[in-house]
Amino acid sequence: MNNSKHQYFRPVWTSGRYDKKSHSAIIYNLASGKSYFFEDTAADVIDYMLIADRNEKIDICKIVNELAIDEESISVFFDNLEKEGIITFCNNLGELLVNVQNRCCNTKPDYSKNMQKEAEDAEYDYQKR
Repeated sequence: MNNSKHQYFRPVWTSGRYDKKSHSAIIYNLASGKSYFFEDTAADVIDYMLIADRNEKIDICKIVNELAIDEESISVFFDNLEKEGIITFCNNLGELLVNVQNRCCNTKPDYSKNMQKEAEDAEYDYQKR
């Protein structure tokens, strides 16, 4: 499996919440200004990732074993999360932050009122569940 070769870390620029009752999660990439919504098994995986402190290694084996997820299926999920900057391969924060901002954003994030409104709407939708 691809993930067994990598150690993934939760970067300091992520935050999120998991709701056990609705089986959903929302995670924010504060470096790119994007938020992501997950349901069902994907939300459960995000819950385990949020348990890890920022800049701490994510225990992939624990996630696979406790959620009874096939290692190959989670590999694609983790690769996508890494591409979006939600998880990283290392914990060298200075370089990683610059790389994630460059990769996720063609330009610098626009922290305008519209972006804040979108984040508030996503949070409101999450709370309504």
